[in-house]
Order: sequence, then structure tokens, then C-alpha cells
Amino acid sequence: MMGMSGILKDMLKGTPLEGVGIVPKLMQNCLVIEINEQQFKEIALKGIDERIKKYITIEIHEGKIVMKVKLW
Repeated sequence: MMGMSGILKDMLKGTPLEGVGIVPKLMQNCLVIEINEQQFKEIALKGIDERIKKYITIEIHEGKIVMKVKLW
């Protein structure tokens, strides 16, 4: 029998959240997913060629996500 934790993790299968170490939590009647800055970067850059990733920076400042791509 699968516990609540396993059921919640199964809900992430096939989504961009799968495989970045995110553990959803059940709080009252809500599923809560917290993502730190590093996890967000992994999700946002997933599937991007490694040669290009080195030119991309992602920062979170005051509730805003800033993505910069160095062009030259």
C-alpha cells in the first residue's frame, strides 16, 4: 500500500516538477508545492542544450523572475 507521500509524488510524474527533488505537501485541503531558486532554474532550463545553458542566468528578486541570455 502506498502512503500519502508516495501518492503526492506520483502526482508530479510527467510534469516539469518531476526529478528536481520537490516533495509536495498536503496542508489542510490544499496541495502545496514549494520550489527554491535552484529547482526553478533546473525546471526552466530542462531540455536546453548544455552549450547554451552557460549563457543563461536566472535570478529571483523581489518576487520577479529575471532571465538573462548573453548574446555575445
